[in-house]
Amino acid sequence: MIPDYGAIRQSPAEYRGKLFLIEGKLVRRELVDGLARSGEWDGRLEQWVIQWGRSFDDVAVVYVVTPPASVSPGQQVRLAARFYKLWQTGDEQGKSFAFVTFVGHDARRIAGSWTDGSSTQLAMTLLVVLLMVGAYLLLRRRVSLATGRSDFPRPRHDHEGQIAQEHDVLPNDPTEALAELRRRHEQDQTSSQE
Repeated sequence: MIPDYGAIRQSPAEYRGKLFLIEGKLVRRELVDGLARSGEWDGRLEQWVIQWGRSFDDVAVVYVVTPPASVSPGQQVRLAARFYKLWQTGDEQGKSFAFVTFVGHDARRIAGSWTDGSSTQLAMTLLVVLLMVGAYLLLRRRVSLATGRSDFPRPRHDHEGQIAQEHDVLPNDPTEALAELRRRHEQDQTSSQE
């Protein structure tokens, strides 16, 4: 579930051990040394500070057991992690602050936030769309040829046998243009009867 950081701060015991989806910008990552209890995480465990909100104080601390090497500060990340505890600490001015801390196994960069994968996905999507448009136009053309209909303008032959586009030889005056179209129609009908 998406963490409600305010609710977790108010009653941390209620949320301890629950699984959450943590998303945000990786602000800092560093190797954790000298834990009281050793284990398979020795030499690998990292502390990640993830800014989940707009404010500088909107951060979560996540201990990542198997951190991916390809993620660097400034990138958007997503990981599943269990709530551990509120970590009480003080700043340089002596002000007390409680960080919401989690423990997770690994993390992923959020799709679209990194350049190596998103550009490839975008190129593939565009290629598929272009192929679909090309297939549609080809199918439409074949159907129009098979039925004898075409949405494409056909050239016509003028009285001298040369190909002429209708829009090239129509007069500007609407009345004269209609008369010319009527004359062409009658001429085409006469030609088709012969």
